[in-house]
Amino acid sequence: MAWEYQDNSIIKVNDVPRKYRFAEKVYLIEILKGMLITISHFWENFRAALRGRGRPRYFTTKEGNPSYPWTWQYPEEKRFVHPRWRGLHIFKKDNKGLEACIACGMCEKVCPAKAIKIKAGKSGEEQGKRYSGPRYAVSYEIDLLRCIFCGFCEEVCPKKAIELNQEYELAAYRREETIYTKERLLANFERAQARGTVKVIPKAPPPKKPAAKAGAKAGVKPTAKAGAKSSEASAAKEVKAKASQTSKEAKEEKE
Repeated sequence: MAWEYQDNSIIKVNDVPRKYRFAEKVYLIEILKGMLITISHFWENFRAALRGRGRPRYFTTKEGNPSYPWTWQYPEEKRFVHPRWRGLHIFKKDNKGLEACIACGMCEKVCPAKAIKIKAGKSGEEQGKRYSGPRYAVSYEIDLLRCIFCGFCEEVCPKKAIELNQEYELAAYRREETIYTKERLLANFERAQARGTVKVIPKAPPPKKPAAKAGAKAGVKPTAKAGAKSSEASAAKEVKAKASQTSKEAKEEKE
């Protein structure tokens, strides 16, 4: 089409007919191009399935490289999840099998979505066999419908008792199933421990020692030349001091 404008308004429109080629009118070549792309993908998948190398016939990754996703047969086969993935929460225990939470309430305060509720209590002699600190969480609830999986609770916890693990299947049929109590969180920890997906926190490196002086750092001992120079300097100072004293005495005698 040809457009003509005058004073920012259209005053004339000319229709310019387009001349289609015979192949475009028939549309056969375009269909063949699309079929060629489809057939090429089919043969790529077929060759990948034949290269299963002892794996199931629905070969899922190209040439055995898990970083190259091909077809994932879910739920029989699950994708790799990065260790820093923030998924379902777990309630951790220490090496002695005691609950690590001390019910300080920091995770409840820092949560921007107000998804955590804690009821704290003091651990006595009987409770001390199950809990690591003088305080423990009588009840601990996380509402997954409110949680935004930001990880603030995990970062602020002084005992690293709460953790967002790699589990990502969070679907539920009822609202009650999305509220995780302490018992369910402990069960999540046991499952994560069995799978070996509990995060291992490395120890902080020791602080660096302050840098020593240049001479001490290099380990250089004072040489004989350096000692001779220092003795010469001290002797020159003594000579100057004696000369100044004699000059003062001479002035006093003249006066």
